[in-house]
Amino acid sequence: MIWMESARCMIYLCSPKLRSLRELEAHRMHLSDIAPHDTTRDLILLNQQRLAEIELSNQLERKKEELRVLSQHLAIEKKKTETLLYAMLPEHVANQLKEGKKVAAGKAFPPLHGCLWARVAVCLRGEFKTCTILFSDVVTFTNICAACQPIQIVTMLNSMYSKFDRLTSVHEVYKVETIGDAYMVVGGVPVPIGSHAQRVANFALGMRISAKEVMNPVTGEPIQVERN
Repeated sequence: MIWMESARCMIYLCSPKLRSLRELEAHRMHLSDIAPHDTTRDLILLNQQRLAEIELSNQLERKKEELRVLSQHLAIEKKKTETLLYAMLPEHVANQLKEGKKVAAGKAFPPLHGCLWARVAVCLRGEFKTCTILFSDVVTFTNICAACQPIQIVTMLNSMYSKFDRLTSVHEVYKVETIGDAYMVVGGVPVPIGSHAQRVANFALGMRISAKEVMNPVTGEPIQVERN
């Protein structure tokens, strides 16, 4: 404070207590209203820069979180695609496709058309000179279907096929087709192997054991599976 004798008044110098441009606008003031030599101007500008950096950091964190979520979704969809690919094609063929390699049509056993017997003919042609094939079906399956609800049949087949599918991985045989209660596997195809007959025989024994865990919805007893 300074006393001005000539003007008979007291001069009081002060700075507004402001920290941001928002507060400046709330008081209906402008940055130009603050004296150039007043440090309040610098404080407001520095604080505004800090707020802008914080907002930019928050935006980056939000984008990072969005990318993380998208990455998780992408991984899930990729897993689904790979599962479908391996369900449709032999493992070595699926691996070649994933690596971007070309696969000759004759090697991608079996073709995606035709009946079971036509697939057997494909198996025996050309490069697959020797192999072992196994067909199986459920005994009295037609009678079971006639006496049960559709959901009971689906549940029974799902349980049976799930057990058989696990056996194909254990014994390294290839599942060719499932139609109704029919289940077909082949050994030595599409990758030739000398022990194909032994592998399919062991798979058949495993089927016999696994079938005892699947119940006939009509009788409540284990189902019987014919193997050819």
